[in-house]
Amino acid sequence: MRALSPSFRAALAAYRRAIVEKLPAGPELKPILKVLKRWDEHAGVETIWKTITEAQIASGLPPLEPAEFIEWLAFTRAVYEKLSDVIEQTPDVTAKLRAQADRDWKGLEEWPRAIARRAAVEAHLASMDKILGRKKAGAPRQRFMRMLRDTFLANCGRPLNDVVAMLTEIAFGPDTSADAVKNMRKRR
Repeated sequence: MRALSPSFRAALAAYRRAIVEKLPAGPELKPILKVLKRWDEHAGVETIWKTITEAQIASGLPPLEPAEFIEWLAFTRAVYEKLSDVIEQTPDVTAKLRAQADRDWKGLEEWPRAIARRAAVEAHLASMDKILGRKKAGAPRQRFMRMLRDTFLANCGRPLNDVVAMLTEIAFGPDTSADAVKNMRKRR
């Protein structure tokens, strides 16, 4: 069995140095550095890692290396950032497609294209509603919390709601409590 890292904060600092060397400065690096900074400054930085490691050992799994976990969380957060971007861009894109469908509708020979375009827009919006729910602005955060909780449940035998709340604060900013994680499960 691997020995526990003496300091998770030290692992964060080492990962930060490595990622700065690996990725060029730009739009991909900035959100990762933001997450790493919030993580380093979080009061529960060592407690989070200790809780996860102890839960993994208790469930019979070897603990992850800190760098593996840091990379997984940072890049998972980046995926949810892209989801936020898509959600934000959707109204403009759908408005443009609807306008194009309306223009196509006016041309008698363009009706099939207009119908197909309009149907595609409505199908996309219906899919977004089904997958993300009504409150799309908060959907990435909610899905992130659900993914973390399900991952811990599968790998640690417990949902680790307090850890999920702290990691969600680290990834998205403040205002997440363990009660919010528990209540999210009830609304599923």
